[in-house]
Amino acid sequence: MSRRRIFWTYVIKSTGFILLFSFFHFIYDLVPNAFTQAIGGTNESMFQHMKMGFLSFSIVSVLEYLINKKWVNSIERFVSSRVLATIFLPWIAFIIWYIIPAIMDKPMPNLAIELTYSILMTILAGVIAIVFERNFDKMDFSKPARIVIYVLYFGLLFLLVIFSFRFPFEGFFS
Repeated sequence: MSRRRIFWTYVIKSTGFILLFSFFHFIYDLVPNAFTQAIGGTNESMFQHMKMGFLSFSIVSVLEYLINKKWVNSIERFVSSRVLATIFLPWIAFIIWYIIPAIMDKPMPNLAIELTYSILMTILAGVIAIVFERNFDKMDFSKPARIVIYVLYFGLLFLLVIFSFRFPFEGFFS
């Protein structure tokens, strides 16, 4: 793949990711119902942001395939690499978002700084996931590895949706 094509892949996929993320962020507020509760952010928790990132990256990866399928050398590598990167994305976002709050040990100084920081960290999480998927795309996963990747993907999807309707009995930080 040419350097120019790689650059545009990052730009277009990152842009699509943040646009879809924004859609999922506000859809429940605009149209509150069970479906939008399952796919949209219902509050400002990190968990809901992880769900929005997961769904956004899943969709842009499907769109990426539909747009670029004639350049895809191996459908198995393409799908496995995108699914694995999508599993990583919520945890990447969690890690990079909480670094500054952990260092500061206090809330962000004001809403404008918090929003700017959050948007930049969301974009960065998407770019990092793209870096991972580009490297995973060079790997040939065994059939058992692919099965594990898909089971983890659907397991995480299940948790992200079900915990939008009810909280688990155990707390994440408590």
